[in-house]
Amino acid sequence: MRRVTAGPGTARTSALGESGLPGRDGRVPGGFQGCSQHRGSCARRVVRDHDPSAASSSVMGRTVRGVLTQEGDMRRAQGAAGVLMALAAVAAASADVVELYTEIPGVREFNGQLIVRPIQAVQNGNLSVAGPEALARDAAARARIADYAILEYVPQTDEYIIEVGVGQENDVSQRLMASGDYQYAEPNWTVYPIGCPNDSRFGSQWHHGASKLESCAAWDLWTGTPTTTVGICDTGVRTTHEDLLLNRREGYNAVNRLWESNGGQINDINGHGTATTGCAAANGNNGRGVSGLGWNLSHRMLRVSNDSGGGSSLSTLQHAARTSIEAGDKVANVSYSGVDSNSNLTTATYIKSIGGLLVWAAGNEGRNLTLSSRDNDDLIVVGATNSADSKPSWSNFGVMVDVVAPGDNVFTTCASSNTCYGGASGTSFSAPLTAGLVGLLWDKNLSMTPDTVEDILKQGVDDLGTSGPDNTYGYGRINALQSLSLVGGGGDICDRVRKHNFRCRSNGALKGKVIFNDNSFNGQTITVTIDGSTQLQVVVNGDRAPYNICCYAAGNHTASLTSPNCPDFDKSASCP
Repeated sequence: MRRVTAGPGTARTSALGESGLPGRDGRVPGGFQGCSQHRGSCARRVVRDHDPSAASSSVMGRTVRGVLTQEGDMRRAQGAAGVLMALAAVAAASADVVELYTEIPGVREFNGQLIVRPIQAVQNGNLSVAGPEALARDAAARARIADYAILEYVPQTDEYIIEVGVGQENDVSQRLMASGDYQYAEPNWTVYPIGCPNDSRFGSQWHHGASKLESCAAWDLWTGTPTTTVGICDTGVRTTHEDLLLNRREGYNAVNRLWESNGGQINDINGHGTATTGCAAANGNNGRGVSGLGWNLSHRMLRVSNDSGGGSSLSTLQHAARTSIEAGDKVANVSYSGVDSNSNLTTATYIKSIGGLLVWAAGNEGRNLTLSSRDNDDLIVVGATNSADSKPSWSNFGVMVDVVAPGDNVFTTCASSNTCYGGASGTSFSAPLTAGLVGLLWDKNLSMTPDTVEDILKQGVDDLGTSGPDNTYGYGRINALQSLSLVGGGGDICDRVRKHNFRCRSNGALKGKVIFNDNSFNGQTITVTIDGSTQLQVVVNGDRAPYNICCYAAGNHTASLTSPNCPDFDKSASCP
């Protein structure tokens, strides 16, 4: 057994015992099981290990009487001093045992599981760990994890989901982290949707206004195409809603790990997911309901809960987000609590590495988020604003928040019926508005990297609060027009339109063809508007997009390329 010495970290060192490997039930053979709760038993263990003779002499609490020889006096005094030092060390170590993780009921709750990630090779350099030692520590870390019930290993991010028992999360986390072999060992929190649609239908889509997102002017530049998909990791979606019928991609049930075509259920069990989907991608220009910020983009539901309350775990949400991007979506949105967890940052980094972005709602507890810095991680964290461009009291804030977006009484789709619309409040709805804009930006120039898209999102904001990035509004409130205007290069599709042919046949049929300089927009959808009213959705085939509509009365007719908005290519033709 490893002997205990009085000094910093005594309890943490000893907690690993001889083998350094905790048991499957979280207990440590030969270690200080439950020291933080049972200081007396820990003290007795320390005394015995430190100096058996001193322990048997029971010096504490006794008055030493009589005359001692010099040698015996010194020996007993040293023994007593050793006991006192050991006890002081244990007391100090016990005082240092802090509950690093605390539950917030209804926001994040323990479930007896941890997400654990061994120290990565790139970080070992910071610890001055040589190659062979790094390999040895990696092996030790994985061996230690193997002593627990491993629920899942995530190869994409090198993370383990382990079972430790409810109430043991802090204890096991601290023991693992004390080894120095882990980047993090944090709770696999049970988290919840943050902010739900109001029952009554009220308000309107104030957030699209000219003094806020400037959405209408932005849509004059680009309305997006179904080529780009926004993944919504949420409680499901009402697939029959009149404003969500178009451009819906196959859904996925992240709890059961089943695609919709294989029986995965994606119907909305809570109502939250239908509302967030509407914010991101409710169908626009269809003469009904509302418009999502990315109203011509595709949307995919990745259901993360099978419980009517909507509760999920971080690992399920992370799996859904990874699955979204791995399936080809450009951005994944999570409107759940629990944003400030290291494993979310790891997931965001992985998603960015495969060409996507992860957007997460900041949360509604009015908390200061300090886990990481907005400029030093890959997660886009979104707080809320109201119609006065102020932060509602309930919106989380802090150095972790990247941007803010409307989130107070946002008008969107709801799940009660196929024609349900209503107001909703929460950062849950700020996040999908941002994800919709991210998709819109990317769709305008598919060659952009994730970093470029994120930079353009932040550069185009309206700066609120103090000048520059701050801990209330991050970089500022998103602005669709300003960010879209920053998309350059291949994003300006009008520069890549070569010609627009348009004529009227003898039977009154209008026939046209938009021809591009190359086939880089193959498969995307453009909009041609006839006489300012009738809209045709035309799919680009190779380098051209042909269309034909019948039949029009005699006289002049105009065909305009309205999405993208390229007025230089308006064409007129006369029908006989």
